[in-house]
Amino acid sequence: MKVLNFLSRAWLILVLMFAVTALTIDRLIICDDVLNASRASVDYIHAFAYGIKPYSRQELIRGAAYYKTLLINAPFPPLMYANLGFCYYFLGKVDKAIDMYNRAIKAHTYVYTFYYDLGAIYLMRKDYENAEKNFLKSRLLIPASVRQLEEILKIPPKYFHEPMLQPGSYLFRRVSYDHQRVYSLVGAMYLELKQYEKLIALMNEALHFFPAAADLNYNAGVAHFMMGSFPSAMAFLDAAIHLEPQDNAMAYYYRSQILGKIGRWQESLTDNAKYEQLKNKVKPPKSDEAHDLHHWHDMILLFQSYR
Repeated sequence: MKVLNFLSRAWLILVLMFAVTALTIDRLIICDDVLNASRASVDYIHAFAYGIKPYSRQELIRGAAYYKTLLINAPFPPLMYANLGFCYYFLGKVDKAIDMYNRAIKAHTYVYTFYYDLGAIYLMRKDYENAEKNFLKSRLLIPASVRQLEEILKIPPKYFHEPMLQPGSYLFRRVSYDHQRVYSLVGAMYLELKQYEKLIALMNEALHFFPAAADLNYNAGVAHFMMGSFPSAMAFLDAAIHLEPQDNAMAYYYRSQILGKIGRWQESLTDNAKYEQLKNKVKPPKSDEAHDLHHWHDMILLFQSYR
């Protein structure tokens, strides 16, 4: 009797194991079918994220359905939540987008882009308190090396030498871009809110990493100008103008004000003339990024091939 009971239990365990395996294979097949059928929509979203293709609501709806399906059996669910949040945001479902990014953060708290994207959404909503909180959290998590990002994203060792993971790849150029962009966006926010002391502290940190960034030098110069520290303001504005002499109308304006205050009238008039010349100049759109929100296309392809 005991032997029969043992055999019955063993048989039941085998049946259950077979059922679980079959269910897993079934889900993988379903997931791969959806991946293959929806590839065009996801490629569109990738191109849209980089400003290559125009807005298409229908493609974004299809992309959202794709990521919902991927969440059934995703190798790294936080990325899928984030991509679904990307789709929701551009479909005008901002609250749902925020919810998806918060789910991504809850699932994995160390991916800087989740906080970055939330900060960008809150900034576009003019919710400055939450924008500041998420951007500054993002700034603390931005990886300092290729290997650190690989560890954060749990990339398998066999893919460490994939072209998309090399230091010169777009993925890692984007990391550097984001690092500087956080300082630019928060700095512009502090400038708008007239929080000049916070702006000076942030720009001191930012310029340690990006001394050749014209906008960061400009922000620091304006903050010092507003605080009445004219020598420091002049130094930063000089740097901003030197770095971007044809795209810095306001830097010329503030420098002309300082030059007038210290009696250098001719130079002040020259700078003011340059300001008048440039003030209506329209800057070309950014060539490298159309949107601040991230779309994790390459990582999805990597994880799909790994699976």
